[in-house]
Amino acid sequence: ITDAILTRMQNPEILDKPKSTFFSDCQQMSNCLNFSTQKSLLLIDEFGTGTDIYDGPALLISAINNLISREGSPRSIIATNFFEILKDENSFLEKKPLMYYMRTVLESVSSPKDISYLYQLSPGVTTTTFGIICAKHCGIPTDIIKRAQEIQETSEEYESAQTNAQEDMSHIEASIKLHLTQSIDFSSSADDLRREIQTRFKSK
Repeated sequence: ITDAILTRMQNPEILDKPKSTFFSDCQQMSNCLNFSTQKSLLLIDEFGTGTDIYDGPALLISAINNLISREGSPRSIIATNFFEILKDENSFLEKKPLMYYMRTVLESVSSPKDISYLYQLSPGVTTTTFGIICAKHCGIPTDIIKRAQEIQETSEEYESAQTNAQEDMSHIEASIKLHLTQSIDFSSSADDLRREIQTRFKSK
């Protein structure tokens, strides 16, 4: 038995009231959090997408943590494109909720040009939203789609390069620590230590 169905769904733009779409979203989410009971059903769709890339995921994570940590947690169905927050290595979720994603069929996995939405749920987390392909299906002009793909590829390459650079720096730092701790007599004078370090790194 459900005592209430509370939703955070997409709002139409309200032109005659001084409210942003995100403001209305937050009001709906406030109702979900403040008036739900253990017997309530919450339907939350894309909460946090109306603000910046830090505020939105942070609000969503905090709301999920609040719901799953309650003694009498309401039944909740939450849909989000912030799939990064669900990854184990950078998740701030205190408990893991049951996670599913909508299955799709790609024409080509390596270079998807077309996609079919199956509207079937499978356990796990997706790694992409295929937003550009969706925009293509909706009739966005070809030149815009092409430019968006170029920007996407450049952004992914930059992100990959940053990750590799961070890994390289971690290896360098580890190597420096190793050289500093191996066979160096720290009772020696500063000049002796300096010569020892210079000798070690010149040979690399």
